[in-house]
Amino acid sequence: FTNNTGEFSDIVSVAANYNQDFNGVTFIIGGGGTWSMDREADLNGVNDASDYNGYVQVSYAGFTFGGATEWRYNFGTEGQDARIFSTGVSYGIDAWTFVLGWSHGEYEMGVGTDNLDVFALTTGSDIPARQELALMVASHARRSPRISSGTSVRHASEG
Repeated sequence: FTNNTGEFSDIVSVAANYNQDFNGVTFIIGGGGTWSMDREADLNGVNDASDYNGYVQVSYAGFTFGGATEWRYNFGTEGQDARIFSTGVSYGIDAWTFVLGWSHGEYEMGVGTDNLDVFALTTGSDIPARQELALMVASHARRSPRISSGTSVRHASEG
């Protein structure tokens, strides 16, 4: 056993999941939390970190709608937090699945906040020979107001 600098230890996690089918409508909800009570040889003075997540999903007639969130606290330095939200819809027909999704993240970096949005359109097929075919088209947008006060930097993908 060694103490690796910056490594989280003394970790406790708990999670719960509920899954029920109501006359062809499937409902899933769940979430969890993780807590680290110590950080080995931490040079940043942060001993504890925590992470919480939750999700919900409803499926009917080949369609699945869902959303999730995650909240992270003190992952790095004190106050280096993240909040991530995502949602999406999928449709499955025969061996094909089509998915449209969006995710938004707010990342506190100790010197400011970065925001990241990801949009994705994917499709895939489970071919009878058990080979998979998949295609993904994604775009992301990042805004970094922390570069300098009053300035916003935009990726070319934001238009």
